[in-house]
Amino acid sequence: VAMPTAAGRILLHLCLLAVFYYMLSFTVASLCTGIFDVGYDGRLPFRQRFMFDTDEESAAFTSFVASGLLFAVSVGVSLRCEPRLWDYTLSVALLHFVASCLVEQSFPTNWAYWVTVVVVAAMECGIAIKVGAVLQADFLRRKAELNP
Repeated sequence: VAMPTAAGRILLHLCLLAVFYYMLSFTVASLCTGIFDVGYDGRLPFRQRFMFDTDEESAAFTSFVASGLLFAVSVGVSLRCEPRLWDYTLSVALLHFVASCLVEQSFPTNWAYWVTVVVVAAMECGIAIKVGAVLQADFLRRKAELNP
């Protein structure tokens, strides 16, 4: 079996991460519907309105933030040896933005949505990089202990 090229490896990682993000996002969204006692229609992870006027908007915000931060930790854990963890997190965030526009059939004009997206994206990048660095340093330390 031939090893994939660098571009093929990156594309494979992006596809796997996108699938994982949506699995995580729908799981968190279903938990948020129970917590906020709102109906689940399958579109909660794609909501673009975060004005907190209703429980559904609060559930959408909580779901977006929680799934984004949990995803960043998982990227750092799964791809700790990759040099560009921030690139993977931002690529999946951009993919999610496009998917949200397609599902909601609108472009978000809500200021709270944009502030949330920018802050969560920055936090995702920082968390993924930090988790990856800590785990890589631990891996290198253990490797050095095994091979003195």
